[in-house]
Amino acid sequence: GDLLFRHPNVVEPWTGRLYGTLSGPTQAGPEGNSGAELRLTALLVLTHLVLNDMMKPRAVLLVRALWLTACPHDATSRVARILFQELSKRSTNVVYNLLPEIIARLPEHQGAAGQVEGGAEGRVSYIMQFVEKEKHIEGLIEKLVIRLEQTANLAGGGKAAVKATQSMEDIDATADGLDDAAPCTRVQETIGCLANALGAMNYTDRCILRLHDAVVVRKALHTALSYHPVARECLMNVVEK
Repeated sequence: GDLLFRHPNVVEPWTGRLYGTLSGPTQAGPEGNSGAELRLTALLVLTHLVLNDMMKPRAVLLVRALWLTACPHDATSRVARILFQELSKRSTNVVYNLLPEIIARLPEHQGAAGQVEGGAEGRVSYIMQFVEKEKHIEGLIEKLVIRLEQTANLAGGGKAAVKATQSMEDIDATADGLDDAAPCTRVQETIGCLANALGAMNYTDRCILRLHDAVVVRKALHTALSYHPVARECLMNVVEK
């Protein structure tokens, strides 16, 4: 922590390893206790640096910290929650500015986080509670819609490539079993996180109009709604609310 504050350029190449200490499943026994203590110490140091403006919060750090908010180690989860609570109070809107990237990168670090209660959807619900202002919700609608459609186009492009190599008889069989039989790839997990983020916000009439413009007028979620049930379900939840 001292080196990172005093000589940030020197430590910069090693920040990946520093952030890496925040990951890893919790295990029983002496090794598990040692890992938990290391994780807690690293989180305490980084939280101190961030909250005292000695270090800028980055998305990669906050993604790992977000997984730790559900860590079974009580002290670690408590510190992680304090980090987000304090950042959400700042006038710089750190959480809002980094939120689309944090949501999109959640699946990237899910394996390193181990088994977490509620999974990625639970972490999305947790961080979305800090988005309360109407203007922020409007801004996030646009940002999340763009990311969701870009990711859906990537996933849809993969499916299209597979179908292009099949005969017409195979296409129907593939389509029937695609959602249930296919493994959940990271791209699909990212789509789920982004869709759940859209569905988790509290919409005013003005925000509903912004969402209507994106979905109905501009058809900005055409691919996501066509290929991914989770996107349809989350938008239906918004309508039902």
